[in-house]
Amino acid sequence: MPFRDVRLWILFFAIIRLVNITLPPIEVGHNWRQSTVLMVARNFFEGPFDLMHPKVDMAGDLSGITGMEFPLLNALHAGWAHLFGWSDWHGRLIVLIFSSLAMWSLFSLLRRAIDRRWARDTVLILITSLWFIYSRKIMPDVFSCSLVIMGTHLLVISWETESRTQKVIGSLLASCTIVLGLLSKLPAGILLLGMLPFLPKFLPNQRHLWTFVWFIPGTAVVVYWYQFWVPHLVADYGFWHFFMGKSMGIGAQELATHWQIAAMHIIDHALKFTGFGCFVAGLVLLFRNGHRRVLMALLCAFLGLVIVAIKAGDTFVRHDYYILPFVPFMAIATAFTIQKIPLRRWRLAILVLVMLEGLANQAHDFFPSSDQRAILRLESALDRVSHPDDLIVINCGPSPTPLYFAHRKGWVLSGIEIESSRQELIRKGATHIVWLQQSWKSGPLPEGRVQSSADPPWSIESLLPSAQD
Repeated sequence: MPFRDVRLWILFFAIIRLVNITLPPIEVGHNWRQSTVLMVARNFFEGPFDLMHPKVDMAGDLSGITGMEFPLLNALHAGWAHLFGWSDWHGRLIVLIFSSLAMWSLFSLLRRAIDRRWARDTVLILITSLWFIYSRKIMPDVFSCSLVIMGTHLLVISWETESRTQKVIGSLLASCTIVLGLLSKLPAGILLLGMLPFLPKFLPNQRHLWTFVWFIPGTAVVVYWYQFWVPHLVADYGFWHFFMGKSMGIGAQELATHWQIAAMHIIDHALKFTGFGCFVAGLVLLFRNGHRRVLMALLCAFLGLVIVAIKAGDTFVRHDYYILPFVPFMAIATAFTIQKIPLRRWRLAILVLVMLEGLANQAHDFFPSSDQRAILRLESALDRVSHPDDLIVINCGPSPTPLYFAHRKGWVLSGIEIESSRQELIRKGATHIVWLQQSWKSGPLPEGRVQSSADPPWSIESLLPSAQD
């Protein structure tokens, strides 16, 4: 039956995520993170295209070069823009394409490792999990995980061939794909750890272990980027923005303080409550049925998640996207519970309930509120009073989103910070201040600045000598 073909469902949910995909990143959830990805991509597009020196816009009078994840997603967006012209939403489409391809790769892997129907239900649950919205956001999290899944699939396919040449080339390409996934976002290593227990099933004898030789230089590249190059960029160019973890001691202490909130990422955000209930039941059933390989995969992935959580500390608590690499393994256990239900109609009912609950929790992300759209006019408003190369200041606190839509470089500060450092900002070359009216987390306006409900919801103050009173 065609409805049992997972490819149909992968295509169906890809089409659903095309709804409003052309919108710029103005949704409430993580517009700031998407804006930083777009800043780097736009700077690549406008030149110079230098992967080793990614550049953001909110570094004030500095160059903007800073340490971050390897900017592969940003570079793909810039390359796409050179072919089709610049648009914010192209990054969404790129992530969606890679995510959809990864769903097929995951199904193909699990079909070999466990069972075809079990693999299909795992993919259906994963598509409607927390992955649903993040697989259309301009962020490297699902993108990096997709590369790891696709690379693992390619590695398995290369092992299945008879030609030694195809094994060598396939293993090399697979290793490069996995390494690019780890470079794009290091927590994708959680997913790779969870995949390792499945790999011996595709290794009929020890002679195939030579394929892992390709991972040695790849691992060295990942270590070099995160341990040496990122700190070098931060130290030499003087600007730090992207979070790269903290000490294990501090992270563990912060995590222990807010462990209830962190736990809700798994209990609530990943699969919602029905899905989590099936996940817990799946762990028990997997143990009782002796599925040691699957349990080992879950354990390895969970240990990887714990390490990432401790390194992230309160940042893990505040952001649910850190659990994305673990969600596929939760989906495997959840799908196993459904497989053990004896009656087909009840199996289908529980599967649909898990999927619908996941979708219902994320529908709001497709329709950002209309009051957010005003920020899209900020660039044209600034063009009337300033030059694109002018440095500006915006009272949007730490959020770089308004600065991205202003298409300027400069500072993002609170109103109090702006007033206390006004003369220093002028000395550093700031020409205008954009005062947002209680939007985009701008915080309270300084004393003497009256809140206005007029449109546009901002005022532009010139700092140029000729315009001062």
